[in-house]
Amino acid sequence: MQSIEVKDAPEIQGEGKPRRNAYSPDKLLDFPPEATTLYENFLHGVKVSGNYCNCSYKKGGGKFLGRRPIDNGVAKPYVWQTYSEVQQRVANFGSGLCKLGLKTKEFLGFFSINTPEYVIAELACNQYNFVSVPLYDTLGAEAIKFIITQTG
Repeated sequence: MQSIEVKDAPEIQGEGKPRRNAYSPDKLLDFPPEATTLYENFLHGVKVSGNYCNCSYKKGGGKFLGRRPIDNGVAKPYVWQTYSEVQQRVANFGSGLCKLGLKTKEFLGFFSINTPEYVIAELACNQYNFVSVPLYDTLGAEAIKFIITQTG
């Protein structure tokens, strides 16, 4: 179980009770003081993943992004990338975007389903201060056209 209901939360007609991480049932989790941005939060994960993941004791060695391959309709075991592997891919992708001429605070549109590569692209935007613009087919053609027009 990932989350549990907050005990002693008031009952509100038509609403469910608030939920909280099952490992911290009595209080909210604290963010590390050095993590003031999304990218710094990721770097904190890189830093501590070796200490808190039983898959590796090397810094940055903890499992982070996984993909479950499907072969002829049969789900195979997850294939994982570690925090450090993802960190390197994020740096490579972000520096490649810089090399292509993308500048700080410029928009970068992503037309993608949720994949590990999508997360890597988002993290690169966070690291290099690009503005990510997520686009999904479920938005519909008119909404996508509007978003692209608004973001240049």
